This record gives sequence, structure tokens and C-alpha cells, in this order.
Amino acid sequence: MGKQMDLDFRSPAEEACSVLLGWDARELERAPRLDGDSPSLRGEVGIALSGGEMCVAIDCLHRDAVAIASALLGAGDDETLPQEDVRDAFGELVNIIGGNIKGLMKEAVQLSIPSVHEVRSWRQLDVDLPGEPISQMWFAHEDHHLRVTVLVMTGQLSKKGEPT
Repeated sequence: MGKQMDLDFRSPAEEACSVLLGWDARELERAPRLDGDSPSLRGEVGIALSGGEMCVAIDCLHRDAVAIASALLGAGDDETLPQEDVRDAFGELVNIIGGNIKGLMKEAVQLSIPSVHEVRSWRQLDVDLPGEPISQMWFAHEDHHLRVTVLVMTGQLSKKGEPT
């Protein structure tokens, strides 16, 4: 994988937010102020490349994951969704964004099954990234936020997408 990755990772995430969620998502220039102690979710999906592996990690506060699930499932404002539905819907969003990012790369060969984990605090997400970030984007819709991070798995690819 000797070529550099000069890819627009923003478009697949922005498109998924717009089409799937009906969000008028705008990219933020910097991270919003979030309560570091708020329960949060992280969804991850791996992308196997001919020269290594990447990961797409998508993070949000639990309340934002509920809004995502409600939008995907067409739930009403007064409807309470089971936690399993929230996790499944968030995992579907992760899978679609990851698949769209995989489609940008000519050398991508496989997309893993997405995983979703809940953590007690947003602060924990910042220290538990599964690789080295090469791109990070924040999206907002009304008072909901979503962070999309594209990472190279440590020790496999350089930030430029070249073998180490």
C-alpha cells in the first residue's frame, strides 16, 4: 500500500446522517463541550486492506444514540426504545458509514461485523481509541453530536496509509 490516502472521509458520514437519519448534519470545526461523565456509546467496524487494517470508530452520548435509533426506527418522541434497539440501530449506522468509507478505498478487501459498546463516561472513549487517528470529524444536528474517527491499526500502516 504505497499510495497516500488523500480521501474525503467526511462525505460518507455526512451522507449517512442526512439520508438515514434525516439530519441536517453540519460538520463542526472543533469538538463541542460535552459532559465527560455522561454515559456514551462507541461503535467500531474494521476495514481490511491489502496492506493492513483500518478502523472506523463512531462515538456519541447515550442520549444522542437514542435520537439516532428513534430516527432510524421511525419511533415517536414519546416512545421509549429498548436498549437493545438503541444498540442495534447505532450498530447499523456504524456499519453503513464504515461500508461507505470502505468504498472509497481501492485496496479495501473486507468490512468486519460492527461492534457497539457502552461506556460509563465520554472521558473513557478519549483514552480507548483502538489505533492511530488519521481523520476525526464532529457532526451536529440540533443538540445532538456524533464523532467519526478513522484510524489505522497501530503498527500496521502509517498515518499516510503506507506500510510501517
